[in-house]
This record gives sequence, C-alpha cells and structure tokens, in this order.
Amino acid sequence: DLHEFRITEGGQTALMILMKTLPANLRPFGGLEKSWLYTPFIQEIDIETGHLLWEWSAAEHLDVCCTAVPYLSATDCVVFYSWEYAHCNTVFKDHEGFYYMSFRYYSMVAKVDPHTKEIIWQMGGIHSDFKFNNGSAWIGQHEPKMTIFDNDHDECGTPSIYGTARGLWLQVDYDKWEVSLLREYLPSVRQPATIEGGLQILPNGNVLVAYGSSGHIIEYVHTG
Repeated sequence: DLHEFRITEGGQTALMILMKTLPANLRPFGGLEKSWLYTPFIQEIDIETGHLLWEWSAAEHLDVCCTAVPYLSATDCVVFYSWEYAHCNTVFKDHEGFYYMSFRYYSMVAKVDPHTKEIIWQMGGIHSDFKFNNGSAWIGQHEPKMTIFDNDHDECGTPSIYGTARGLWLQVDYDKWEVSLLREYLPSVRQPATIEGGLQILPNGNVLVAYGSSGHIIEYVHTG
C-alpha cells in the first residue's frame, strides 16, 4: 500500500501496510452473503533478508460495524468490488515495541500489543477510550504521532466539524484518559481536505503542514 513504508529505530526492520481481499458475508450491511472485504494487514519485515517478522490483520481485530463507510455508498470507498472499510494510512512503533495504527474510516488511532496483537486502547472513533477536550477531536486523520493532520473529511459522508483541515499538536493525559489541544495550525484558505495531508516537526522546531487535496503547504513557527 502506498501510504506507509517506515524504517524503525535502529534501521534493521521496516513497517508497511499490505492490502488483501478476504471473503466475507456482507448481507447484514446490504451486500451479498458471498462477498469481499478489502482489508489492511500491518507487516514488519527484516530489511536485509525480506523475512516477515510480524503481521496484524484488521479483519481479526476491528469491528466492521464501527466503520464510517456505508456499504457501496461511494465508489471511492469500494475497491475491486470489495468493501474497503478501514483505510489504514499510518503505522509506527515506539521504543518499547508497541505498534500504533491510524484507521481513517474509523477516525481512530489504535495502540496494539506486539505479543497478543490485541488492541490496548483506541483514541477516537465510536468506542474511544479517551475523552477529547477543547477542539482536539478529528475526522479522517493522517499522520498521528501526538501531532496529527485532521482532514475534517473522510470521503464517506461524515459531517465536517470545524469547516477546515487542521494541523494539531495534542497533549495526552494517560492517567485521566483525556486528549487536549495544545496548538492548532490553520491554512490561509479554510476548507476540509478530502484526501492526503501530513504534519512534520522540522529540526529547527518549526512545523510543516501539507494540507492534502486542498493544495497548500505552510511552514509555521512552533508556537503556531
């Protein structure tokens, strides 16, 4: 999948997203009993040998009922006659070995245990374990690392919250299970971004935001 190829700390392994089409009964969602799910698999590989070290399937751990994508609601949400219900666009791994994954069609980021492969917590989405304060929630996000690009649009009919895509710098309180907005980076032309986008902290501390399909790239001083 074109969204992700991330070399991990130490440079020995890489994370990537692989899309597979799996058979599924979609009759409860208005589809056919013998149908297909277009589902993401997260893989970590050894760069030198290409050996697969770890794999995680969204179909085994995400509840399809929680997606924002109504079945066959839009051609952009249906790929190869199968239902793309999750749309994973970012994966990264922390120094303790835990995996973090962003699912755009759930407006959710998940932390995953590397051993059990179970979801430890969900941030955002229908079953969020966190409370969002002072404008810190998002829709159809990209690039979450406690900085996040909020598209304010998910291609699937979810109403815009803020009327514009935004770059966000968040503070997460793991004791209170709360997310708060520290800084917000707004474009000169306010509009949601249908697809793409990202936020990067530069070496000098400034913040570079690409506003995806809205066509703007802006560098901010770190204070916004």
